[in-house]
Amino acid sequence: MSVNSLRWGLIGYGSNEVCDMGTHHATQIEDTKRLELVAICDINPSRLNAARKIYANRIRYFDSYLDLIESKCCDGVTVALPHHLHTKVCLDLLNAGLHIIKEKPFALNPEDCTKMIKAAKRNGVMLTVYHNRHWDPDIMTMRRIVESGKIGKIVSIEHYDVVFGRPRPREDWWRSDKVLAGSTMFNRASHTLEKVFQLTPKHDDNNHSINNEVTILGNFRKIRWKESTNEDYGRMYMIFDSGIETTVTVSNVTIASQPGWIVSGSKGSCISVRSGCDWVLKEPKEIEIRRFVNGQIVHERVPFIDDPLWHNFYDNVVNHLFNDVPLDISLGTAKAVAQCIYAAEQSSIEGKAIQVKLTF
Repeated sequence: MSVNSLRWGLIGYGSNEVCDMGTHHATQIEDTKRLELVAICDINPSRLNAARKIYANRIRYFDSYLDLIESKCCDGVTVALPHHLHTKVCLDLLNAGLHIIKEKPFALNPEDCTKMIKAAKRNGVMLTVYHNRHWDPDIMTMRRIVESGKIGKIVSIEHYDVVFGRPRPREDWWRSDKVLAGSTMFNRASHTLEKVFQLTPKHDDNNHSINNEVTILGNFRKIRWKESTNEDYGRMYMIFDSGIETTVTVSNVTIASQPGWIVSGSKGSCISVRSGCDWVLKEPKEIEIRRFVNGQIVHERVPFIDDPLWHNFYDNVVNHLFNDVPLDISLGTAKAVAQCIYAAEQSSIEGKAIQVKLTF
């Protein structure tokens, strides 16, 4: 590209004390070389006023994304909206010729993923999904352990994100409304599935493609908390075509503690005590390896290899747009996340396992 920088907008500046993605993205854009934050759009006047207090007259403000498109002030945008709005807004932006970074999940069903992929290709623009947790310390450390061969070939992957607690009422937290946010798995397991795909090999020892077909069984239940309309409990069970077994459990009704990750291989297991964002504030920040050596179980503790490197996402986008470097988060992977979660929910509804073919 001939320009030295790209004009970037942010659609959705929503903020709260639990998950402040609006200011997070604005900061990420500002901190990325060759991106210039030029516009913020939000339908909530109080959120635009909050942005004005920070950016004053340095950027433009819109209460309609269609007005932002009409202004032609942006080369690309980040979309951070409630999940049910993603597809319509992104299709309009793509058809207007704008590059897009969109918040996860890619979409609430695979068909909408395909629509957006086709629109990006048709208009010759970039589309990617904000799986910044690709660079979390837990997965970076576990991936290095797996690649070292210490635990052998992967047999199973387990992830637990379980608590006992009342979710925020949907009146002031859109993620508690299933119509707006989708199932509890879309809310809490989208990043988890992307990490699972990092751990599952894509080729066998003979370089044959593997793990692109999976059988999925889901169990999603509404049990206790009436303040939200998405489920209190969800579990998805997956068997990949290589035989690797994966279980992902999210719950607001589980008192018993569970490790965040258990990855078992033919020679041992690695266990991460913390899951989700727990590692930001809590100890231990490490992975435990357990192996059977010379007739006894040997324990080894491996510190997390780094702090979260979330800025890598935006840096990679710039390298892709200016230098044709491949995107670290492919559309195939982002779509596979949506395919598997959608299939798990359908499995729970229909009471049967569902076969899914993935195209990474």
